[in-house]
Amino acid sequence: MHSLTLIITEKCNSQCKYCYESNKRAQGLKRDMVLDDFITGFSKILKYVGVIGTIQFFGGEATLKVDLIKQIDEYLDKVVEAKIYKKKPTYAFSINLLELPDSFKKLLKKLQEGGHDFYISTSIDGDQKIHDANRLAKGIDSPYLRIVKNYKTLKSMGIDLKAITCVFNQVHLERNISILDNILHLSKEFQPERITVLSAQKSPGLEVELSYFYQLYLDAVHSAFNKIICKKPDYKFVGPFLKGIVFKWIYLEDKDVAFYACPTKIRDFTIFPQGGLSNCPDEFYQGFDYKINVYDENFQDEIHNFIDMNKHNLYKDHLRIQCKECKIKKLCTYCPHYSELYETFCKFNISLVHNVFEKINILIENGEYEFFADLLGLKDYEKRKLIEIFNKYKKDVI
Repeated sequence: MHSLTLIITEKCNSQCKYCYESNKRAQGLKRDMVLDDFITGFSKILKYVGVIGTIQFFGGEATLKVDLIKQIDEYLDKVVEAKIYKKKPTYAFSINLLELPDSFKKLLKKLQEGGHDFYISTSIDGDQKIHDANRLAKGIDSPYLRIVKNYKTLKSMGIDLKAITCVFNQVHLERNISILDNILHLSKEFQPERITVLSAQKSPGLEVELSYFYQLYLDAVHSAFNKIICKKPDYKFVGPFLKGIVFKWIYLEDKDVAFYACPTKIRDFTIFPQGGLSNCPDEFYQGFDYKINVYDENFQDEIHNFIDMNKHNLYKDHLRIQCKECKIKKLCTYCPHYSELYETFCKFNISLVHNVFEKINILIENGEYEFFADLLGLKDYEKRKLIEIFNKYKKDVI
């Protein structure tokens, strides 16, 4: 199933110290998408992929363009009503929760009443002191407290957070806050389905040396599993963190993406303001130019060539870094733009898989796999798939 990310605006109401868009923002790019950018891109991409399962509204800050989101939603209603498209895609809203406009709440209510699948993800770096030190917002004394307020509003509407992304950095180290400490706080306070922990990279003053971050991450995984195995009082709060790890593996086992370095560049599309098209939302903000534009007259030929070339190059990347004989290559991805870090990441991923498989093996031997899977909130298919993955790779891992 393909997904479509829409950069509906490059404007933002936050000033995160490590924003990935900062290099382009410095050049004055703060563009807004218009409805025709979406309609043109959606209709043309649909002819190529057949089905788009998810549309992600991204920015900048997506809640600054609720009017456009509503226009897109109304357009898709008409497309489905006319039987041009069978079902509206799931909506994924990636927002910072600094603002929750009435117009946005009204839209969410409409989606709820219509039975339309959607979910909300956000970024929170930790407790109030940590988050407010990293993610500034003009005119807001405490961005963290504003997030708490708006989160409670969502909960009152019957809406949970799908995922939280946390950027671990020097502020955590200075305050002696471990990755697991942070996970426990976020899980207790916001109850997300998944928590992803990233390291601040290319951020002077905040960056954590990558090999050290990986060691801290592995320590967090080890401690999280031990809480479950030993039934420590707060064991239930580590589920969202561990789910983020195994959920990725379940996805990567998909036969369509397993042999490529970056599945995002095989399965996903991103439309930018003014119609630029990429397979990776980060590439443009790292200085890479668009390969094609949705307004190009020969778009269909270009997109076929573009995807075929991506597949060829990404598969060659696997061979170039000697992944061909790796037993767990289907449980691994890496960013092709960080080739200098391949070796560091490879060692980390092997250790991560070994650590997780070892702990799952203990849980299985103790007759507690179902308990573990339920704690993570895995669906029946996901439970079966994880066991299938475990049995497939355990002889090469444990």
